[in-house]
Amino acid sequence: MRKYKEITEFVIDLFKIFSILGTAIGAFIVVIYCIEIHFFPQDVTISGALLFIWVTINFGILYGLIIVMLYMANLSIFYLLCFIRQIFFIVKFKKIKIKNLKIKYLPPVDIMLIFFLYGLIAQAFIILFSIDLKIFSLMKIFLVQALMLLLYSVKFFADNRIRSKFFKIVNIEKEESDKDKISRNFMYLLLLILIPLVVGQFGGNLIKFSFILSGIRQPNVTLYIDKNYRNVLQTRINQFNNDKEKSLHLKSIPDCIDLCHLDNVNILFASVGSQILFEIRTMQDKNGQSEALRFILPSSAIKGIESKIIYSKDD
Repeated sequence: MRKYKEITEFVIDLFKIFSILGTAIGAFIVVIYCIEIHFFPQDVTISGALLFIWVTINFGILYGLIIVMLYMANLSIFYLLCFIRQIFFIVKFKKIKIKNLKIKYLPPVDIMLIFFLYGLIAQAFIILFSIDLKIFSLMKIFLVQALMLLLYSVKFFADNRIRSKFFKIVNIEKEESDKDKISRNFMYLLLLILIPLVVGQFGGNLIKFSFILSGIRQPNVTLYIDKNYRNVLQTRINQFNNDKEKSLHLKSIPDCIDLCHLDNVNILFASVGSQILFEIRTMQDKNGQSEALRFILPSSAIKGIESKIIYSKDD
């Protein structure tokens, strides 16, 4: 029971570190997202700023959780490879038993099994994120895990002062300075954080997911707007539809009485600042591509947002 507690505390400490770093990265990703959609909020109030901060914290928590799950899943795979007495990455050239080398930083078998159990649970959640929530693709997940596993293997060799010379494994007897250890661990931590961002491109999808959770981004909703904006919007829609096939035309705005409504709208940025950014997309063409017409309106022009929710039998 004590070993379970120690490992759980280790996982929680990892989560805290990656969450804090992820929050800092989240602030940077939010700026990148605003640049991508060519929109920055104006006249931000205190409540809007707090919501903005909450989004970055939300991103940090999600990203920290994903990094920890990836780390635990890869650690369990590495320990499994060690458990069957093979050194990962060299196995096809020369099988070497762990006990023939001066190995440190390798826990007992029972601890490995606990990590393996945690890793299986983490791997299941990673696949759930990929398939159910569709935050990232399975292909990118496997690529990211392969690179992170390779990174951990390199760190394991470095920690144990092991090197390969013409596929012959030897221990390096020369001691490493504390400065070199700190530099290596810093680079390892930095790469561990950057691999999912750069290779897996998790940042964009996660920040969008965080925006959806906070209500800043809302896909496929019906927007109710002030009727005074109908003529302006309809004129732009008519101009957009010119020289396009009829199947790719955007729908006209129905006649308004008190309010006008727009269907199938993607809100890209709302609830922060005095303006709202939304887009209306066309149907996909033969090549699977679609176009979108984007509008920026005062937040006061939006009178309501309607979204459709489908419940299952158990809800």
